[in-house]
Amino acid sequence: MKNFNELYKDLIITKSLNLYEGDVLSINTSEENLSFAREIAYLAKEITGNGCYIQTLESGKIISSEEVNTSFAIEKSPTALLNLPHYPIFPSFEENKIYSAPELQAFSLLSDPKLPSFSSLPFVSAPILSQEWVDTLGEDISYQEVEETLYDFLSLESNNQDILAQGSRYTSSILNKNNYKNGHIYTYEGTDLTFSFIEESPFLSFSKLTTSSRCFIPSLVDKGIYRAIDPTSLNGYLTLTKPIFLFGRVIKDLILSFENGKVVEFSSSDKTASLFNTYLAQDNNSGIASEIILTSDYYCENNFPLGFKDLDDQRGVSIKLGGPHGDSIISDKENDSLVTLTLPVGNDTLIFDADDTTLYENNDFVDLEEI
Repeated sequence: MKNFNELYKDLIITKSLNLYEGDVLSINTSEENLSFAREIAYLAKEITGNGCYIQTLESGKIISSEEVNTSFAIEKSPTALLNLPHYPIFPSFEENKIYSAPELQAFSLLSDPKLPSFSSLPFVSAPILSQEWVDTLGEDISYQEVEETLYDFLSLESNNQDILAQGSRYTSSILNKNNYKNGHIYTYEGTDLTFSFIEESPFLSFSKLTTSSRCFIPSLVDKGIYRAIDPTSLNGYLTLTKPIFLFGRVIKDLILSFENGKVVEFSSSDKTASLFNTYLAQDNNSGIASEIILTSDYYCENNFPLGFKDLDDQRGVSIKLGGPHGDSIISDKENDSLVTLTLPVGNDTLIFDADDTTLYENNDFVDLEEI
């Protein structure tokens, strides 16, 4: 395996941010990641020819600001944005507590704000691997195991991130032309869900285009697409197929039943029940299904969540509860829940049909020429 950090920095600069000559990069970083931020700034200058702004943040506030790799003041506003978050120390969990928005944000449960489906600037959030991150994932998980998982998940050595992103945008454009209204997800092992899409909602890829049609990948990698569903339409049941984080704890056992879009019953261990009941209590709409996520790379080798929402959202096929992605739809029909939770349901037998047409099976999209 080639050097992880070197390949990771290249992914951030050349693939996810897609920096151009003449760009000015602005980096928000924690103090723990300041050294890495300066390395990014040095490599960015080789492409942009410009220095870089670095803001060091603590508890959401800027504690220092500097201009690096330049012998003169930078006269240009930023044209690209990078966030290097420090892995959070999750607070202690309090059963049945109604958490504030900042507290939910600390648990990575706060839903995204509504945003238009474009940005004038490319932006990326790139977590930096740390021992603290590894320790949170579980006692039996090693630093090397997490590094290898990220290495494979982000396709660091294959250099095919551009192809993945182009494929996702192409897939979404083809599916949007067909204007599918209804969906059906089912497996042989424990998931059978029917639902309707919100008509105004498009299929969207994880890579984005700026207003000038410049591509960037906010989540570092684009492995698929997502679309908002009618919040009153989901019926059936699902079985969780991968572990997830909930209030900073890993849960693996959850079976949900839905009627008219809302969770009406669930089964789990006592530990999971305590966490999930507290999640449901946070908002009247927290138990309502809002979105379907389909990814073309069913990454199943690891048996632990990666611990960052942007990455965990792309682990196979998932149903999202609570608020959908911020750009999924701008509509009064959207579920406007304060919280959000992604539930992976994908496995080797999952099939996704839309209006009686099979779009996804065998852990990938079917040949679009057949659609």
